[in-house]
Amino acid sequence: MPSTTSSSSSSNIVPSFHHQTEVELRSFGDNFDHWREFYLSSPSSSSSSTTTTTCYRSGGFSYSNTPHTRNRFILWRANNSVLELSEFDMGLRLDDSSIRINFPATINQNSGVCIFECNQQYIVIMVLLDTKILYRFTFVHPCADSSNLIGNKRKQDQYANSLGGLKKSIFYNISIGDLENSASMMRSPLIGGGDSVEVTVCKILSPTRLCVATNHSNYALWIELSDVSPPASSHHHQHQHQQDSMDQSMNGDLTVIKKVELKEGGFLSSFIPSKYTSSSSSSSPVQDIQFLQHQSQHNPTIYVFVLHADNTIKIWSAQEKQCLFTFTIDTENWSQTIQSSSSTRKMFKLYNHNLNSNNFNLLSFSLILYIEMEESESHFQFYSGLIEPNNTRLQLQRVSYTKSTGLIDFSVTAQKDTLYALFKSDSTTSQLDQSDYVNDSTDSPSYSIEYISCAGVISTFVGDGSNDVNMASSDEYSENINMEYNIFHKVDIAQQQRTNDKPPSADSIESHYLERLFNRGYFSKRSIQKALNIYSPSYSMSPTIPLEYQISKLIKKKITNLSNIGNNQNNSVDDQQEEMIAYNEWNEFYQICLNQAKYDIQPTGLFINQSLNLIFIVKMNKLSIIRNNIEKFDSLLSSSIGSESFNSALQQLGSQFQEEEVQVRNIEYVLECCKMIDKSVDYDYSSIEYDLQRSQTNTALASEVNSNILTCSINSMADRVSTTMKHKRQGARQSNNQQQMIVQSKFTVEFTKLFKMIETPIKTISSLIVLLNQDFEKESSSLQNNNNNGNSDLFSDMIVSCFKQSIQAKYQFARSLSLLLCIVSRLRSQLSLSCEQLLTIEKNLTPTTYRVLNTYYTLYWFTNQLYYPSSSSLDIDHKMNIIDKKQQQTTFKSPLLFVLISQNMDYFSTLLTPSTSILDNIQLQIEKIVHLLAYKNDVFPIATYLTEKQQFKQLSVLLTMIQKNRPILLDESLNPLTTTTTMPSYYYLMGLCFAHFSKYSEAYQYLIKSSESLKLQGEISLDSIDPHIKHICILSDEELVPNIFTINNSDISPPSPPPPSIAQMLYKLLLKCSKVFELRNQLDYCIQLSLLAIQYSPQQEHGQGQGHIGQTNDISNSYVNIFKYAIKMSQYQVAYQAIVMNPDRRVMLECLEKFIVILSEGYGKSDVLESLPFVGIYQHVEAILLNKARAQDLLVSPDYYSILYSLQMNHSNYNKAAAIIYEKSTRIISETSASGKFVRNKGSAADTSNLYQSKLNYLSMSINCLELIENENNRWISIDNHCFDHNNNNSNGKGKRKVNSNNNIILSFQKHNENDNNDNDNNNNDDINGTNGGQSIIMHKDIKKEYLFYNCHFMIYQMEKQQDSSSPTSSSSLPIYYHQENNQQQQSNQQLIQKLIQFGMIDKCFSLAVANDLDMSVIFKSFTTMCIEYELDPTKNPFSFSPQAFDTYNLHYLNDNVKIVWSLLAKYLERYDSFTTDPAIAQSTYQIANNKIATTSNQVYGQVIVNSVKQNKDGFYTFQISSGSLGQGSNNKLDVILLGHHNGKVVQKYLPPFFKEGYGVVLGGKMVSSGQRFEATEIYCKSGIDNCQQQAGYYYELVANQLLEYPLQQLPLPEWLLNAYFFKSNNNNQQQQQRSLSRLGSLFKLYYKNNRVEEAAKTLESIFSQAVATKSTLSLPSFNSIDQFMVECKQLLANNNNNRNVILEDSNKKSLQLLFDNIQNLIKNVV
Repeated sequence: MPSTTSSSSSSNIVPSFHHQTEVELRSFGDNFDHWREFYLSSPSSSSSSTTTTTCYRSGGFSYSNTPHTRNRFILWRANNSVLELSEFDMGLRLDDSSIRINFPATINQNSGVCIFECNQQYIVIMVLLDTKILYRFTFVHPCADSSNLIGNKRKQDQYANSLGGLKKSIFYNISIGDLENSASMMRSPLIGGGDSVEVTVCKILSPTRLCVATNHSNYALWIELSDVSPPASSHHHQHQHQQDSMDQSMNGDLTVIKKVELKEGGFLSSFIPSKYTSSSSSSSPVQDIQFLQHQSQHNPTIYVFVLHADNTIKIWSAQEKQCLFTFTIDTENWSQTIQSSSSTRKMFKLYNHNLNSNNFNLLSFSLILYIEMEESESHFQFYSGLIEPNNTRLQLQRVSYTKSTGLIDFSVTAQKDTLYALFKSDSTTSQLDQSDYVNDSTDSPSYSIEYISCAGVISTFVGDGSNDVNMASSDEYSENINMEYNIFHKVDIAQQQRTNDKPPSADSIESHYLERLFNRGYFSKRSIQKALNIYSPSYSMSPTIPLEYQISKLIKKKITNLSNIGNNQNNSVDDQQEEMIAYNEWNEFYQICLNQAKYDIQPTGLFINQSLNLIFIVKMNKLSIIRNNIEKFDSLLSSSIGSESFNSALQQLGSQFQEEEVQVRNIEYVLECCKMIDKSVDYDYSSIEYDLQRSQTNTALASEVNSNILTCSINSMADRVSTTMKHKRQGARQSNNQQQMIVQSKFTVEFTKLFKMIETPIKTISSLIVLLNQDFEKESSSLQNNNNNGNSDLFSDMIVSCFKQSIQAKYQFARSLSLLLCIVSRLRSQLSLSCEQLLTIEKNLTPTTYRVLNTYYTLYWFTNQLYYPSSSSLDIDHKMNIIDKKQQQTTFKSPLLFVLISQNMDYFSTLLTPSTSILDNIQLQIEKIVHLLAYKNDVFPIATYLTEKQQFKQLSVLLTMIQKNRPILLDESLNPLTTTTTMPSYYYLMGLCFAHFSKYSEAYQYLIKSSESLKLQGEISLDSIDPHIKHICILSDEELVPNIFTINNSDISPPSPPPPSIAQMLYKLLLKCSKVFELRNQLDYCIQLSLLAIQYSPQQEHGQGQGHIGQTNDISNSYVNIFKYAIKMSQYQVAYQAIVMNPDRRVMLECLEKFIVILSEGYGKSDVLESLPFVGIYQHVEAILLNKARAQDLLVSPDYYSILYSLQMNHSNYNKAAAIIYEKSTRIISETSASGKFVRNKGSAADTSNLYQSKLNYLSMSINCLELIENENNRWISIDNHCFDHNNNNSNGKGKRKVNSNNNIILSFQKHNENDNNDNDNNNNDDINGTNGGQSIIMHKDIKKEYLFYNCHFMIYQMEKQQDSSSPTSSSSLPIYYHQENNQQQQSNQQLIQKLIQFGMIDKCFSLAVANDLDMSVIFKSFTTMCIEYELDPTKNPFSFSPQAFDTYNLHYLNDNVKIVWSLLAKYLERYDSFTTDPAIAQSTYQIANNKIATTSNQVYGQVIVNSVKQNKDGFYTFQISSGSLGQGSNNKLDVILLGHHNGKVVQKYLPPFFKEGYGVVLGGKMVSSGQRFEATEIYCKSGIDNCQQQAGYYYELVANQLLEYPLQQLPLPEWLLNAYFFKSNNNNQQQQQRSLSRLGSLFKLYYKNNRVEEAAKTLESIFSQAVATKSTLSLPSFNSIDQFMVECKQLLANNNNNRNVILEDSNKKSLQLLFDNIQNLIKNVV
C-alpha cells in the first residue's frame, strides 16, 4: 500500500472545529475474531501470594514503513491476567492472527505491554506481572518471512491455499513452547523485596533496557537484561544479521545483567562532584518515566526523564548515570490556586524532533504533561526542550484546560498537530472494574474522547544550519494563537441502541429473547457468560454444549420450578400467570445481559497508528475508530443543535443553496421541529419501524402521529430555550405537579409556534429532501474488480460500520421529515397553509419524501440483518467463504453487509494514493455501496443479494415492504404500458421466496405475474420493460438472479448481446421460472412453465420452419426438460409427447432411447411402453429395443427381447414378434454351446432343464405368433445368418455383447413384407424359400420341426435324469439344430429316434418321422418287438420309462395293458400304412355303384390343392384333394368336408398340425352327394404320397415279418393284423380284389420265409381259392415261389428231409397233406 505524505496526512486530522465521531467496530472482540488460547504456568521462584489488583490497559504497535509492513499493526489488550494480541493488515487477511495468553498473575497496570522491532528480523513483546516476573516473547518479523504466503509451504492447508492473498501472521502456528521457555520468561522476580515491594512505574525502552520505580523507593531503577534469543519457530536463525547497540549475540536465558538506581550522591558522587547535581539530594515518589534517544556523532545517548510527586522532572543520562537537569512544574488550576503535589495525578510523554541542523550534539524535543486536579478538572502543559552538551532547557509553551478527569491515555498524531485524550467519566480512579457497570442503568456514556489542536505548539525549535538553535518565546507564540484552538472538543460517542421491547405473543417469548441475544450482534459471548453467572451463580457452563441451549434449558427449569411452587401452595397457576413467570425470568436475564454489555464498551486505551493516521479506541471487548472526514450533511445530522460542528456544517451547507428563500435559520428551525418530534416520542421509534415492515408508509406514519405524537405534551419553547440553565438548577427543582403543568404544553401548540417561524417551509423541506436523495442520484466511482487479492477483515469492518452510521443518521432524518410532513398535513388549518402549499405537499413533496424514507429505511434495515449460512446456495461463486468458516466456530452471526464486502473486497479497493487516506478511501467505498444497493432509489440489488445468499426470511420481509409501498417506491404512473416499472422483477423474486418456503402455488402465481407484462408484445415497447427483467433474461441458464455488482454497473457487466425481442425475453424468463421449481423438485410446475415457454417462443411465433438454429436448440432443450420432468413424475404420456414434438432429430432419438430404457427397467412400466402408439418413430423404437437386446446377456435384466415381443404383438406385427422371440431362442444355443454364459451353474441338472424349457417356450411362442397370420404363405420369418453361427461367442463377460451393425431385423421385415397384417397371395416364393444376402427365411413348418427336435431331446434328458439323477448323461449345453435339409440333420434325427425308442417313446418317434419325412421301419420293428416282449412277460413293461409315450385315453376300456399296446400298434399301422383309394377311382366307383356305397366307410389319399382350404358359414373346414399321378385337372379333384362326431352329433373338427396344402394326406370317411363330396372323419399322415400304392402295406408286412422272425418263440400273427391288412377285401371292384390277392401273396411269402409251412399252405390255399372265385390271376405270387414251396412240401411230407430243417409232427403232417392236395386241385382250376 503506498505511503501517505505529510501534506496529505495533515488533511486527515482536521482542525478542531470539524465534527468528529466515534464508529464502533466488531473487530478485536469475541464475536469477530477466533482466538487461540495459551495458559502459562507460574515459575517456581515466583511469589505464591494472590494479587488483588486489577489491570485494564490496551494499546497498539505500528510496524516500520516498509513495503511488507506499511499497513500492518498490532493491537493489544490487558484484562487482569489475560493478554489479547491481534495483528491486522489493512490490505490483506492474516491467518491465525489472534491469540489470548493467560498469565499466572495479573499484568502490572503501570507497565502495560511493550512491543519492539529488532532490525526487521524479530518482534519482541514484553510483559511485566504484578509478581514482578518479566516475560519477553520473540516472534519472526514479517519482513523476515514476507515471502512465505500461506499455501506455498503447506499445500495441505486447503483453507489457506484457497486464498491467494492470505498471509501468515507473526502468531501463525505458534505453540505453548514458543511462549514458555527460559528465553521468554524470567525465572526470578525482576526486583526483590518480597510481596510488599510493588512496581509503581515501569517503562521499557528496548528488549534489553527498562526503568522501574517501586513503592519502597523514591528513585528510578535502571535495569539492563540479557540479549534477545531468536524465536523457537524461526527458520532464519542460521542467517547472520547486523545488530545495533541494543542487540548482541541473540542467545541465552532471560536474566538481569545490571541494576543501577538513578539517585544523587551515588558511589561516584563522593569522589567526583557533578555539575548537574542539584543542591538537594532528597526526592519524592516517582510518578512517571519516559525516555529519549539521541544518535550523536560518536555514541548513542539515552536520556531518562523521571517525574516525581513533588512536581519535579529530572533528566538522567543512562550511560553516565548522572542527573543532567531538574525542572519544577507548576500545578496551577483554572482558578489559579496552587494544588498540593500529593493530591494530583500526573503523567507525561516525550516527542523527539528532527532538526535541520548539522550539529549532531543537539537534541530537540517536546514534552506534554497531564495534571489532574482535585476539583474535577485537569489540564495539559505543552513544553519545548533542548539538550546541548553544556546546557539543557525546558520551556512552557501552552496550558490547555478541560473539565474531564480520569485520563486513560492520550496521544498525538503523526503530524504533531492534534492531541487526543481518552477520559473515564468517574474521576475517582483510572482503573476499570466490572462492578462499576453491572448495576448502571443509565444510557449516558461512561467515557469521553476529547481533542485539541496543538499545531505549532510542539515544533517550536527552528534550525538554521549553524550550530545555534533559537527557541521561540512563549509570549510571542501565545500572541499569535487563536483562542479557539486552545479549546478541547468532544468526539461524539458511538451509542448502540439496545431496546428491551416485549415479545409479541406468549408462544414467542423464548425465541424473541434468544434472537436478540445471539442474532443481532448486541452482546458478546463473554457478556452473556457473565450474565449467566450472575443469574445462576451455581450453574456450571459446559464448553461443548451451545450457549443458547444451556440458557434456554436453565431458564425453562427455573420457570417450571416457580410454577410448581405456586401449585404446591394451593394456588393453581393458570396460563396467563405462567406466561407472566416466563416473561419475568427472560426479562430478568436480558436486563442482566444489557448491563453486562455496557462493560464491553468501556475504553481501556487509545492508539494512533502513525503510518495510517488512524485513531483507535480499544475497549474491553470492542474496538472503535474516530472518523473525522464526515461530509457536511452527515456532520449536520449527527451533531447537536447549537454545537460548533453543527453551526459550521450549517453555514457551509446553507451556502450551497442559490434560492434566496432558503436561509440558514430556516434549516435550523426545520431541524428544531424534527428534534421536537423526537422528544415527543422520547426517541423511541420501535413501533413505527415495526409498522414500516408490515404496512404502507403513510399508514405507519399516520398511526404514529395520531397515537403518540399529537397526543403528547412537551416542554414549552421558553423551557426549551433555557434547558441549559434548568439542568444546572436541577438539584434545586421542586417536584410540584402544578409547577410541572406550567412548563408543559401540548405538542400541537408548541409545534405550530415553531413551524410558523420557518419563512419558506416548503422550499426548505424540499431542499433537504433533495440533499437526502442526492446520494442515490450521483454516479459513484466504478466498481471494477481490481484483482488486488486484498481482503482485510478490519477494512471491511470499518467500511460496514461507517456506512451503517451514515445511513442510520440519514434514515432518522428522513423519518423525522416524513413525520413532519404528516403532522403538517394533519395540522393544515392550525398552520394556515394555502391550497397551493397543500397541493405541493400532497402531490410532490410527500411522495418524494416517502420514497426517500423507504429507501433509507431499507438500507438501514439491511445493515442490521445477519447472515445465516445455508447448506445450499444459488450463488454460482464457489470460492471458500471465510465468514462461514468463522461462524461455524462461534454462536454469533456476521452482518450481511459485512459478508457482502468481505467476500468481494476486490471491488472495494484498499489501495491508497498519495492524495487519499484510509478514511477518505472509506468514504469513497461508502458512496460505492450506496450506488450498489440503492442507485436511483432502486433497492432491487438488495433483494437480489438476499436471494443469492439464500436469506429468504429477510427477503420475505423486504418484498413485503416493497409490495406494500409499491406506488411510492416504484413511482408507477397510471399507464403501465408506457412507463418503465420494476415490479415484475420483484414478482419474480417473490416467486423465488414462496418457492423456498414450499408455497408452490403462490410461487407459481407470482412467477407467472412477473411475465405478464411481456405477454403484451404488441402493446408495449422494449424500452418500457423492467430493466431488471431484461437483465434476468440475458443470464446464463444456470443463474437465476444477477450478480449484485452487475445490476447498476456497466463496467462490470459483460458486453450485452443485441437486444432480444420481447418473445425471446418471455421465453427465457419462463424457463428460469421453471428452473426455480426444478431445484425444489416440483416438476409439475416445471412442465407447465416449459410448455408455456414453448408456446411463447419466437419459433412458435413465426412458424415452426422459420426459426434459426439457436431457437431450434432452445425449443429442443425445452422439450428435453419437459421429458426429464415427466420421467421423474412418472407421467410417461407427457414424456412421450415431449419426445415426439422435439424438432431436433438427434436429441429426439437420445431421449427416445433413454425413455425406452427407463420404461424397460422399471417394474411394471413395460406395459406403458407397449400401449404408446409411437407415431412416426416406431421403427426407431424397434431398432433401439433390438440393439439393446442383442447387446446384453440373456440373464441380464431387463429382458428387451420380451419387451420388444410384447410391443410387436400389441401392434399385431406377428412376423416380427415371431422373429424376435425366435432369435432369442437361438441365442440360448450359442451362449451355452460356445461360452456357457447363459448357465448360472454350468452342468447342473436344474439349469439344463431350464435351458430346454426356455428354448421350447420361445419356439412355441414363435410358432403361435405365426399361427395368428391368416395367410399361410405369410407364415415365415427372416433371421440374420449370425443367429446360426453357434461357434461365435459375442459376449465380453460383462453382460454386454458385441452387436453387428448390419444385423437389423427391422430392415429384413420391411424388405420382405411391407404389411404384415394383409393377406398377400402373390408373395415372392423365391425369396421365401431361399435366402437373401445376410438374411435367412425360415418357414412356419421348419420352426415346428425344430420345436419337435428339442422337445424330444428334452424328454430324453428327463428320462436319463430319472434313471440316474446323480449323473445324467446329457451335457448342460443344448444340441444344435440345423435348418438345412442335409445329411447331418437327417443323421441327427435318426439318432434321436433311436434314443426315443430306447426309452419307449414311440409316439414321439412317429411324430418326428412324420415331420421330417423319415422311414418308419425302425419304429414299427421296435414297437412290435416291445409288444411281443411285453406279452410274453407282462411284469417287464418296456414302456414304463415314458409315461407320456402314448395317448391311450380312448383305450382304457380294454383294461389290459397288453391289449392296449397291441391296439396302439394297430392304430399306428392304420394311421401310417392304410390302404387308400385314388379320389378319381373313388368318385367313379361311387357313381357306378349307384349310391350303394354311400354308407360304406372308405379311405382315400391325395394331395391337398393349394388355396383350397376354407371354412363355410357353419365353421366346418372344406378343401379339395387330387391324385398326384393323374395331374391337377378339374376332373381329378374331390371336394372334402371335415366333420366330427360326438354323442351322435356332428361337431366342428380342426385340421391336424401335419395337414398342409400341397402335401399328401390320407382321409377316412365316406362318399356322399352322388360321389361329388367326401365326408372325412379322420385325417391321417401319409409319407410318400406319390408312391402311395406301391408302399401301401409295407409297414403291415414289416410288423408281420417281425412277429414271425421273433427268435425266442414262434408266435402266430394276431387276428387283428390278419383281418386289418391281409384278409381285408372289399369285392367292390377288380382293383380291390387284385390288391387283396397281392396282400395274401405277401403273407404267403412271409410265412414261407420264416419256415411256417402250415401257415404258408393255408395262405396259398386262400390265394387260389380267391383267384378261382374272382377268376383273376393278375395278383398271384410268382409261380417259381409256388413251385418251390410245393416241392419242399412234398419232400417234407415224404421223409421230413428238407433244407429248412422243419420237423412236422404226425398230426401236422396230416393237415399239411390235406392242404397240399387242396392247393394242387385249386392250381389246376386256376390254370
